[in-house]
Amino acid sequence: SGNVAEVFVALGDSVEEGAEIARLQSDAAGASLAQARQELAAAQRDLENAETLLERGVATVDRVQQARTAFTQAQARLAAAEDAVSNNVVTAPFAGRVERLGIDPGEYVQAGAEIGRIVDITPLTVAFEVPQQALRRLSSGQRATVHFITGETAEGRVTFVGSAAAAATRTFPAEITIPNPDGAIAAGISADIRIPTGEVMAHFVAPSVISLDPDGRLGVKTVSDEDTVVFNEIEIVHAEIDGVWVTGLPGEVQLITVGQGFVSAGEPVRPQMQGAGE
Repeated sequence: SGNVAEVFVALGDSVEEGAEIARLQSDAAGASLAQARQELAAAQRDLENAETLLERGVATVDRVQQARTAFTQAQARLAAAEDAVSNNVVTAPFAGRVERLGIDPGEYVQAGAEIGRIVDITPLTVAFEVPQQALRRLSSGQRATVHFITGETAEGRVTFVGSAAAAATRTFPAEITIPNPDGAIAAGISADIRIPTGEVMAHFVAPSVISLDPDGRLGVKTVSDEDTVVFNEIEIVHAEIDGVWVTGLPGEVQLITVGQGFVSAGEPVRPQMQGAGE
């Protein structure tokens, strides 16, 4: 506790680890330090005198032990007083940027009070939640691409995957670390994360061509080489704004894009390629 004597940084400044943020003025701490030094000097003289008298046979071993105990206690009090004085200087616990500073010269602050905030975003940690069905496909060290809502794109690595799910959401916490040497990417903004977990061949189709068969299976209708309708069961692997990526189809297909709601599997048709006219 004490009055703020000096503030060495301003809001927005970058500081290194150990840099002085502010200095407090505390007369009590200075007086305690001076007293502790005097007490240590006196205890040291008493110990030296007791040891000298013991050598002459005048003092007892107990007297020397008492003097040595007093000397050790005086050393401890001096160390505590020096620590109290050093606490008058507020230093940065790590390198970062001063994001909040709530003290001014002359202001009185209590011990333990929060006086500011330093943010370290080099590197930047991107936190996200993993659905339980995707947990086994994620592991530390995987490459990740992060697209921030502000327009920046950065490459990073998965550095943490949690092992306990949140009770409310049944998702697992995970983190990606990306380089941010100049601090250009701010903390706390939204981002889209993509982590390759494997390769699969997929087709990009419009949602309008996807339908259900009588058994409730999701699929699309195609035309075989014999010009008959074939229902192909599919699985959606990724959704985008203008379409979805699906698996389960052969490498090349003739996809029915118009009229698929009016034909059934096995029915013969007379296909017409899109753009071929009537």
